Amino acid sequence: MDNNPSPAYQEGVEWALKEGTLLGNEEGDLMLRQGLTREQFCAMLKRWNDRAERRTAP
Repeated sequence: MDNNPSPAYQEGVEWALKEGTLLGNEEGDLMLRQGLTREQFCAMLKRWNDRAERRTAP
């Protein structure tokens, strides 16, 4: 599995995992050394936006 980010990205990866923005695949592999597809990026943006809307909803 590719779940060990380089030190420069450690904090960001931990935040994205905690927030539920970064999920990985079915086996729990975050695939951090692979390229990100447009589809994966859009899915991450949608998850982030949905959580942000819930936090700011009255």
